[in-house]
Amino acid sequence: MIFVKIQGGIGNQLFQLALAIALKKRGKNVELDTSFYKSNNKESTYRKFYLDAFSITDFSLKKSNSFFRKLRLYKSKKNIYTENSPLFNSNIFNVKSPAYIIGYFQSYKYFESIELEIKRQLTLNRKLTKASEEYKNLILSKENSVSLHIRRGDYQATYAEIYCNLEIEYYKNAVSFMKNKMGDAPLTLFVFSDDIMWCKNNFTFNEEFIFIENSNSPDYEDLMLMSYCNHNIIANSTYSWWSAWLNNNEQKIVVAPNKWFNKHNEKFIGTLYPKTWNIL
Repeated sequence: MIFVKIQGGIGNQLFQLALAIALKKRGKNVELDTSFYKSNNKESTYRKFYLDAFSITDFSLKKSNSFFRKLRLYKSKKNIYTENSPLFNSNIFNVKSPAYIIGYFQSYKYFESIELEIKRQLTLNRKLTKASEEYKNLILSKENSVSLHIRRGDYQATYAEIYCNLEIEYYKNAVSFMKNKMGDAPLTLFVFSDDIMWCKNNFTFNEEFIFIENSNSPDYEDLMLMSYCNHNIIANSTYSWWSAWLNNNEQKIVVAPNKWFNKHNEKFIGTLYPKTWNIL
């Protein structure tokens, strides 16, 4: 058995799940360890488990004994595979059972060969809240909808030394790029953020903005709402990365930042974003 540890926020959960599915499609006997959300959730930003909101068929998300099996692996001090670099590493597919895998695996390359299968399993298995359903209908009513995601919150404090704090100029340039790509077509920009008041105070340039105020809905709903937009401007966040990747518009335009961490890693960016995305 190979166990994949699920940890972090919804974006990280989806990357770890996608790796687990990719391993399973290669004939590996794989199980998810979700015990982080039962006893080990000690991150500075509290995280909830959200994978059970999706129509996942490759794994049972019910309580299992994987945590106790994991403990036996730890005690043996063998077969623990810990990701030691954010770069894509195909060696993960050579891991043999029994093993316990820990990491974030933030690259589309781990699952690019099974994209349609991943998307099939990442559809919601429950109804949206009333507020989200109304936002969805509004998004779908616009001919050229663009999601625009700004992450502040813990990037301003807890993780300020790690993650790049994107400047307002990135978003201005991203909107200009989008407009140039779209020609004369009017855009409707749907703004998603964990600091929507900051956005209202700073996104004052002359565009049609609709600020999404949906704090009472679970995190996966805003992620899916962004994916329903025709096009996406993402932050250096796995949250909006997944919204753009799950966007099924065949003509979608995705704009992504060329910096993720404060210490810019060009090689990481090269394996993080699909080749069709536009990096600014």
